[in-house]
Amino acid sequence: MRRAHIRPVRRAVHVFGDVVLIGWTLLWLGVAGVVRASINAMAAPAVALNDSTSSLAGTVDDAAESLGEVRFVGDQLAAPFQPMADSLRDIASQATETVSAIEQTALVIAVVVWLAPTLTLAIIYLPLRIRRARESAAARTYINDQSDLDLFALRAMANAPMTRIARITNDPVGAWRRADGATIVELANLELRRVGIGVADVVEKPVMDRPR
Repeated sequence: MRRAHIRPVRRAVHVFGDVVLIGWTLLWLGVAGVVRASINAMAAPAVALNDSTSSLAGTVDDAAESLGEVRFVGDQLAAPFQPMADSLRDIASQATETVSAIEQTALVIAVVVWLAPTLTLAIIYLPLRIRRARESAAARTYINDQSDLDLFALRAMANAPMTRIARITNDPVGAWRRADGATIVELANLELRRVGIGVADVVEKPVMDRPR
């Protein structure tokens, strides 16, 4: 009997599914980047306010320092400027906090936008993908000789639709008990195809009669 192998169709389905998952992940990563950039753009006025008020506060400080150097009346002339500079710095600080809050919000929303659809598809696809891969790997370890096909023939009789079994034989249990090699191979291949394995050119070997 030839070595069991994964069917090309099943392999193609697996590759296609993996590519779709990767493409879906990258697509929503791009969407999340656009969303984050759009939200961060809302911080532009706050950034401009921070820059302008910080610069103006520096200018007021310089003016207060210059006026403070005037003899006799310097302190009186500089006094009104210090509260003004402090107010401007407070405004700049509030603008900085606003920018930080917007950026954090943008990051959180972007992560949610990326993860929600990505995890949804992964939760649906990956368990099925892993289960099928494990089924195929486990099935391949059992395919060594003709007698191993008995196991898959029995599983086919338990799992396959009756209409498909009827196309092979109208007495599957009787064929199994008689050790009908050709029928056993056909029944086994029903189960093997279900788990994504192809088996070809099975050479029939004498098999002891089943207990009746």
